[in-house]
Amino acid sequence: MLYFLGGLGVTLSLIVLFFNQGNKSINIYLGFFLLAVNMSTITFFVYVFATSKYLIALLVSSPLIITIYLVGPFAYFYVRSILTDNPKLSKWDTLHFAVFLIHLIDILRFYFFSWDIKLEAAYFLINNIWNGLNAVHASKILTIEANFIIAILQLGVYIILIWVLIISKNLHFYIGKVNPQQFRLIKNWLFFFAFIFSYLALIQVVIGLFFIKYKDKMILIEKYKFLFTMLVLGLIILEIGLLLFPKVLYGVPLYKRANLGSQPLIADEVQSEKSFKNTNAILSDEHLEWIVLSLEDWTNSKKYLESDVTMITLAADVNIPIHHLAYYFNQLSEYKFIEWRNNLRIDYVVELIKNKQCQNKTVDTLGKECGFKSNSTFVQNFKLRTGMLPSDLMKKYQ
Repeated sequence: MLYFLGGLGVTLSLIVLFFNQGNKSINIYLGFFLLAVNMSTITFFVYVFATSKYLIALLVSSPLIITIYLVGPFAYFYVRSILTDNPKLSKWDTLHFAVFLIHLIDILRFYFFSWDIKLEAAYFLINNIWNGLNAVHASKILTIEANFIIAILQLGVYIILIWVLIISKNLHFYIGKVNPQQFRLIKNWLFFFAFIFSYLALIQVVIGLFFIKYKDKMILIEKYKFLFTMLVLGLIILEIGLLLFPKVLYGVPLYKRANLGSQPLIADEVQSEKSFKNTNAILSDEHLEWIVLSLEDWTNSKKYLESDVTMITLAADVNIPIHHLAYYFNQLSEYKFIEWRNNLRIDYVVELIKNKQCQNKTVDTLGKECGFKSNSTFVQNFKLRTGMLPSDLMKKYQ
């Protein structure tokens, strides 16, 4: 059962990491959190319940067990990114990984030990001989008991940090800025995530305290099986929760406050190539109107003629987060970004030809002037847009 849940959790984390369509930067933290919490839980269960010394010998020298030290940091970064709609890390944020790096140095040194020493460590672990395990364990800086204490303290600190964030960063700034559907989604998901993280972390803290108290895993297994059951239940709730929030699982774009408020919006002045219905849209009507207006201003500046135009450069030019633009082009616009950009270039060339402003230019020259890096790409897009070759249209208007 646990291995199935672990496999499902890893699969969901990979979906979040590689297949989400919203704010990919923010969802990277969610993906790594899911990966860390599932891998650390599976590895912990193997250490406690497995009886194969070969399996444990392999795990002893792997960094999987210390992924527990990544659970708190990634959960904290994820919650903070949601509340600020800003996934960037500062140089001080690297301190959150200090505990993990210290343990990584310890565990990687054990990788170079002989296989016999690893089997000996596995024997001590299976037979619950803590002193012998400390003698051969990779940790020369910290003992096994010290590792448990640090893990407990770290998880406790991050429970506090996450709830302080949620309380101090008022969610009401989303009201009126996003679609009410999105606001409810953000609020419900954020509290669900914070509660389930706190639940899993507290269970791990209690298990760690019992390990420190008894220093005997057999007593722990016998007397406190319900703790392990509760841990498995927490993983089930987490994974069901992800399936109940598909927009989170695949990545919803979030609104960024800094983009609105500086300029008034007049809906009647906003004209779009394609009208869109916003009944189920994630972003508010006002923000979508602002995106359309910003794209029109950018189009009028003819920056699409630059050969290195990408959605990243467009986002920087119009000061709109890239995940907002990705949502607009992928979900609401008639054209994807590349097709929209290329159509603008072709329309520009067509106007030049109709106005007889390119009679002495070659097809290759026209393609490069409007931003295409290769003549074949220009010709292909021109024919796709107009139904004829550029040379044929030039002859028609000569």
